[in-house]
Amino acid sequence: MGRGIKTVELNERDLFSLFLLNKFRVLDAKSLAILGGFPSESYCSTRLQKLAKYGYIKREKVATTLPLIHYLTTKGNDEVSDRRTKHKPTLTTLEKELTVGQVASFLCLKKGIQPKDVITDRELRQYERQLYDVRAMEHKGNLLFVESQSGDKVVVEIELTFKGKDRTVKNIQNNRKHSDRQLWFIKKSMRGLRDLLLKEGINEADIFYIDNLEFEGKFPEETINKDISEYSFIENIQSFYNQ
Repeated sequence: MGRGIKTVELNERDLFSLFLLNKFRVLDAKSLAILGGFPSESYCSTRLQKLAKYGYIKREKVATTLPLIHYLTTKGNDEVSDRRTKHKPTLTTLEKELTVGQVASFLCLKKGIQPKDVITDRELRQYERQLYDVRAMEHKGNLLFVESQSGDKVVVEIELTFKGKDRTVKNIQNNRKHSDRQLWFIKKSMRGLRDLLLKEGINEADIFYIDNLEFEGKFPEETINKDISEYSFIENIQSFYNQ
């Protein structure tokens, strides 16, 4: 090997980490460790450092109030996607995007959701641009998935700020057209939103406080399906809406 050539053999978990960053756009180390099925966060961080060293991802500290973030470079994108999309996050949406990843990892840990099966807002927007399906272009929530046991279609809403009564009620009503259940993740201080959700018929058990999410417990290393060879987010979305 010539001096200065930077190369590394990507294993299945590396490729799955790149896949997750393409799916969510930006994730912190804890979310990547959980969603990627790493045995520990420290091992995940070590592997991410290597992916950054060889130019597959960027690792940056962009705000003192937020954790270290990870996102794909063009080189990383080309390993897992035949589409060139924007990966570098913007500060205005960064906190929300990181929270989406944290909620997804919580669902993976506590409810056994497969990361591959979760539909992200990012994927829905790509779907809109490619196929212009009006069902997806209406309000869509931040995450979608189908519960494996019940078969229920679930919409996940993540709110860092209360956007007002009218908009919230409209979102609840739209969600009911396309899903069987709604999970709302809000800040504990948002009592007005909590009261409105309860008034509109959202079960209290389906309201979670972002501030209190627990991520303790064994990482589901062996249970996560990391095979991305036949993955299609378009088929995933069409299955959700047409099931």
